[in-house]
Amino acid sequence: MALRQIAKAFASLPLPPASRVALTRLADMDDAVLDTWALALLRGVQQPVDPALVPFLAAALQVYWVRMAAALEEDGLQPLEAPGLCPVCGSPPIAGTLRLESHLYRSRYLHCSLCATAWHLVRIQCSHCDATDGIRYQSIDGHFPAVSAETCEKCKTYIKIMNMEKDPELDPVADDVTSIALDILLGEAGWRRTAINPALLTPEE
Repeated sequence: MALRQIAKAFASLPLPPASRVALTRLADMDDAVLDTWALALLRGVQQPVDPALVPFLAAALQVYWVRMAAALEEDGLQPLEAPGLCPVCGSPPIAGTLRLESHLYRSRYLHCSLCATAWHLVRIQCSHCDATDGIRYQSIDGHFPAVSAETCEKCKTYIKIMNMEKDPELDPVADDVTSIALDILLGEAGWRRTAINPALLTPEE
């Protein structure tokens, strides 16, 4: 399995002790257990997966699904009945971007948390429950001016929206991490996000 080979290679690098232990365990783990845990993560369930291995397994799944998505023909893709889910793999979006291209100007595109596919969803509509009422935008004054959170009063979820006009270099995955302060404040206020960024998951010490 490619994941096992990668784990063995990275285990020899100068890493924090917890990461080295996790990678060594991953390299020696039975294929059947890895398959069971991978399926659990694809269903959005972290149990019974060992928390220390979640970031590595999730990252491996992303690599695999991005490769498969890249091989698909764009003309063959059709929106799902739930427009807030990825039309390629059915996963929830990790963030949305407001595009800069002239033919897409300020259109919202959602970005898949698993296979990195981007697809259009009209603005001011909850990507989780499709509600159009009770949509609000929240941000931190003076911090991350190009990143805000679209919150939905109906289902109490949120998704980050990144305005490419304010910062054309924004990345849905990387800048989701750099704007984690916004997640902390929203979580304290009772909002929840529907897709987890594997980069925000850390092995337990």
